[in-house]
Amino acid sequence: MRELQAKLADIHARMKVLVDYYNSEFNSKGTLRDGKLVLKMMTCGKEGCNYCPHGPYWYRAVLNKRAGRYMFQYLRKTIAKGMLKGYERQYWERIKFYDDEAARLRDMKTQVSREIKKYRKLLRH
Repeated sequence: MRELQAKLADIHARMKVLVDYYNSEFNSKGTLRDGKLVLKMMTCGKEGCNYCPHGPYWYRAVLNKRAGRYMFQYLRKTIAKGMLKGYERQYWERIKFYDDEAARLRDMKTQVSREIKKYRKLLRH
C-alpha cells in the first residue's frame, strides 16, 4: 500500500511540475489577463478525499471586476485547436504537448487510484 501511495504522490508532484512549466511558459511573470488559457489543478472540496488535487484541467481566466479578482471558467480535460483564441493558435504544438502530458498523467493517476481502491476493498473483507 505504501508503494502505491508513493506512486500517487509522485504523479501529483509531476502534475504540479507540468502545471508550473506551462504557466511559466505561457503566463509570464505570473500575471493573468482576461481570457488567458490556464492549466490548473483543483481540489474537489470533499472531506477526506485521498486523490486531491484533481486535474490538470484547462480553464480560462475571467476577470470579475466586481470582486476585483480572477475567476476560472472550466473548459475541458483536453483542449482542441478550435477552442484556442487566434493568438494562442500559433502555440498549438506546445499547448498540445502539455495537453497530451496532462492526459498521460491523469491516466497514470487513475490506474494507481484504482489499484489503491482494490487494495482497500481487499483489506475490508
